Amino acid sequence: MKPDYLTWFKNQLLELHSREDIISLVSSSVDEPWTVFNRQMSNHFGKDLMQRLSEPNPWGLSKLKELISSQYGINAQNIILTQGATNAIFLICQCLLCCGDEVLVEAPCYEPLWKTPELVGARVTFVSRREPDYSFNLKEIAQKVSEKTHLLILTNLHNPTGSFLSVENLRKILEVVRSKNKETKIMVDEVYLDFLDDRSEPAVLLDNGFITISSLTKVYGFNILRCGWIAAEEEILRKIRYDQVFVDGIGSKYLEALSTIVMENLAEYRNLSGNIVSKNRQVLAEMMTPLLKNGKIYGILPDEGCLYFPKIPEIKNTDALVDYLEKEHKVCVAPGRFFGKQNHIRIGFGGSHNKLREGLKRFREGLDIFLERM
Repeated sequence: MKPDYLTWFKNQLLELHSREDIISLVSSSVDEPWTVFNRQMSNHFGKDLMQRLSEPNPWGLSKLKELISSQYGINAQNIILTQGATNAIFLICQCLLCCGDEVLVEAPCYEPLWKTPELVGARVTFVSRREPDYSFNLKEIAQKVSEKTHLLILTNLHNPTGSFLSVENLRKILEVVRSKNKETKIMVDEVYLDFLDDRSEPAVLLDNGFITISSLTKVYGFNILRCGWIAAEEEILRKIRYDQVFVDGIGSKYLEALSTIVMENLAEYRNLSGNIVSKNRQVLAEMMTPLLKNGKIYGILPDEGCLYFPKIPEIKNTDALVDYLEKEHKVCVAPGRFFGKQNHIRIGFGGSHNKLREGLKRFREGLDIFLERM
């Protein structure tokens, strides 16, 4: 049996740790900003950090929730801290869904967004994001929402394409959903939304029908901090808190304290990641445009985010291509089957500028040879 995405990704991390010759374009976040992080930790290490650690955190450090509140305009009472966005997805599904409930999930999508509802016994139906811009057909949403639909799951920016849903888009989707079922909630994963220079307000602020989740992982590169959060109305949070006690116990006060330092300096980290992906997007365009012109790949180059999800028109399933690229050309990309599109691949471009260029060069060379041998 083929592994799920997260299992595959974890195994890739182990493989890459022992193989310096392989360039990975799999990561869906910017690289960890060690230089800036070490400087800021040095500035705060000692008395200041101990002061932050002196506060009890049975429901998460209050200071961290206050900083998230200040940054995004969400009432601190409407925020629950989670151990990353993956933990947030599980808690929402575990608390809001029962066996037999119906869930709508965008497609293509990040695999845990549909695997997790299935894990708790829900029935998943997909709602298409249509190529080339990966927008929604509101009529399709209306047709698929039923009296049993408890949750609609979206990402913004879209994983894996980087497509953006405006406030107007979200309001229209909510209006359509409510016309069919007033009880259906819409969970919006906003872990990539801070890539926008002028980001829109969190979906949860538009209406209590929305649930927002986010983290410091993707835009800011802080997977090590496991800092995520859920923002929702109190009735939903009350259900989540009850289950969270048994699932998570209590969060790490140390990681939460370090996260407060990051949150206080978020503008610097945002500028850093913005510069990285802006330069890398130019490299992506330079290296991929020839393939687009000759029809070897298909897909609009992203204006935002750090992900690209091109179709390989001549291939029905990219698994063999991905294996070939890794073995023969020492470059890793993610196969499209993890996102519900077997003839696509996902490329992450949030890492080193030079490694991205070399990795895309290897990808182009490998794709040309692979297609010639077909």
